[in-house]
Amino acid sequence: MLGTEPRNILFATCRKPQTGVDVFTRAEVLYSHAVTAATAVIGAKQEGDLCITDLCACSVVEDRTV
Repeated sequence: MLGTEPRNILFATCRKPQTGVDVFTRAEVLYSHAVTAATAVIGAKQEGDLCITDLCACSVVEDRTV
């Protein structure tokens, strides 16, 4: 629907250090005419843009310029 040639893709991930499991991941894809975002969480509550979880882990952001 948006095309196959995004200009930029950004991932933000939080993982529990004890298990190494990603408990929160957000992906943002930037096109020349639109922006889309997706969020996947385990054990969290999300309302709109607010996400609440019991994490005490670090965040890693990966930026992929296409």
